[in-house]
Amino acid sequence: LVQILQLIFNHQQIFDLKFLCIKKLYEILFEKKDLKYKYNYVSFDNLFLNYENDIIENESNWKSYRSLIADEIENIILSKSINNSNLLNLKYSSEILHRLYQSFRYLNHENILFIEDNFYYSSMRHRYRQIAQHAQIGFVSIHLYSNLSIAIQRNQKREESKRISNISI
Repeated sequence: LVQILQLIFNHQQIFDLKFLCIKKLYEILFEKKDLKYKYNYVSFDNLFLNYENDIIENESNWKSYRSLIADEIENIILSKSINNSNLLNLKYSSEILHRLYQSFRYLNHENILFIEDNFYYSSMRHRYRQIAQHAQIGFVSIHLYSNLSIAIQRNQKREESKRISNISI
């Protein structure tokens, strides 16, 4: 990804950026025999799928769910035991945590963790930066911007079961 970004910043011609990004990521993650990195992928859309509207209705619940997920990601990264104290107050916590655990296939410090979310508030990003600092691992945040009408159009192209509400967008 960094090599592709360098090409873009140096104004070199790229014919199919999507193809090159996918190819480069594939090389990094799968083809290099001497490279031992594997990755875990967490998507907040997938974690909240079918529960999103209930969760968003109540701001304190929404923050509690996000805090629960961040705490559990930190526990997973630091190989700590699970803290079930937050589970009692949140209606969908066990289902969401089950989805989270399914996202983690590889557990060691040699792996890459991709977290896909809008991280709209800086406090959301800050929490994960703190986790990385506490675990003494690297942290990178990549911001992609889209205007509202394009985001809504792209959401409509998703499978119906994977669409998110326009309120979230």
